[in-house]
Amino acid sequence: MADDPIGCACKGIRSCLVCEKQGKFSNQQQITTTANIQAYIFCNRCNLCYRSSDGSKTEPRQMARCQDHDLNASLHVKGIKVVDNFLSLQEESEMINHIDLSSWTISQSGRKKQDFGPQVNFKRKKVKMNNFKGLPSYCRNVINKMHLNDTCNQILASFRPVELCNLDYSPDRGSAIDPHYDDFWLWGDRLVTVNLLSGTVLTLSKDEYEVHIPMPRRSLVILFDDARNIWKHGIKRQNITGRRVCMTFRELSQQFLSGGQDEDLGKKLLDIAMS
Repeated sequence: MADDPIGCACKGIRSCLVCEKQGKFSNQQQITTTANIQAYIFCNRCNLCYRSSDGSKTEPRQMARCQDHDLNASLHVKGIKVVDNFLSLQEESEMINHIDLSSWTISQSGRKKQDFGPQVNFKRKKVKMNNFKGLPSYCRNVINKMHLNDTCNQILASFRPVELCNLDYSPDRGSAIDPHYDDFWLWGDRLVTVNLLSGTVLTLSKDEYEVHIPMPRRSLVILFDDARNIWKHGIKRQNITGRRVCMTFRELSQQFLSGGQDEDLGKKLLDIAMS
């Protein structure tokens, strides 16, 4: 299913290489970081965001040694966790084989997607469960591994996703995703992504600041706290260098959990998700 015909579903200001070749203007948000942006790189070893030694270099580069970081120019963003080698090569291969058995839908900005979750109208704050059959069985081992992994289990011990969104990125389509917040009404504080087939860079943005988070192949990335709630996140076109598939898991917000206004609906969604 990975070789589905290339198409375009871009709307409004969104664009990809397919529609740009047909004359549509390029989406300006995907242009390389400009000089007025203060760019930082997140280090997974010391959990600091540091400026490169040459302040004019805003492209994410390979992480320097922690002792070489300029601590006087560092930035701390709460709520970033990267787990390297979360999946083995064999686990990744098996996961891709399972994912590609399902059809891909053409999405905006050169992406393809597969959605496994309830049907949601975010503007009207309505949730429909009619066609929600639960999360695919192949992701259960991934969720169990989140709970057992020593590096992230303290953050994810209570994580119970009700949605899985698979996205397929390709440099041939100019795939990207603009800076955005995930919905706060339905989705909870933790966004969890497993990165497959190729590495990329996740860019957080707020005001004049950008934080570049290296996402190695087979890594798991968690955004929570300020990184989830205050900073927008996106993937720039120039940071897609090969086919990339990501699995993003979302949990329910407090409104749909025990004691929340929509607790009953949340319980039904959780029951279906893991059925």
